[in-house]
Amino acid sequence: MNEFGERIYNLRKKSGLSQEEFADKLGVSRQAVSKWETGQSVPDTEKSAAISTLFGVSLDWLVYGGQVQTAPVAQPEFQPSAGQVAVKKKTGVGKALLIAGIITLSLIGLTALSTFIFMLIVMKTANLADPETFYMLVMIVPSFTVLFILAFIVSVIIIRKRKK
Repeated sequence: MNEFGERIYNLRKKSGLSQEEFADKLGVSRQAVSKWETGQSVPDTEKSAAISTLFGVSLDWLVYGGQVQTAPVAQPEFQPSAGQVAVKKKTGVGKALLIAGIITLSLIGLTALSTFIFMLIVMKTANLADPETFYMLVMIVPSFTVLFILAFIVSVIIIRKRKK
């Protein structure tokens, strides 16, 4: 057993948890806990953080040893639900807006390029003095602006639904 595994073992025993109960709280198998305690493997960073939170010790102490931190500063109480590790996920509108903005700017670039090509073709082949041709060109730009706005809104909606 390595020192890291010994610390996990001692914390688990001190709290009165069996390997099975401990594994259920972390959402892993009992065999995984056994391998951690015997030094055959180590938990990933997310699981290590959950273990330190569960037992009220610092992650630094859990991994490297030293003095036990019995009263962690501003650590949330660990309460996993149905075999899941309690991990705070960062969610925000800012990231969704950034992605939607990138998608929209990409669409704007493609649309501007296609509009430019379309206008070159129309200018070479049509009479610009013709009112219908001029009207068609004047209407293309505002209609694409509406498409940009719709693309942005749809992008935001899709990103928000994917996060839920």
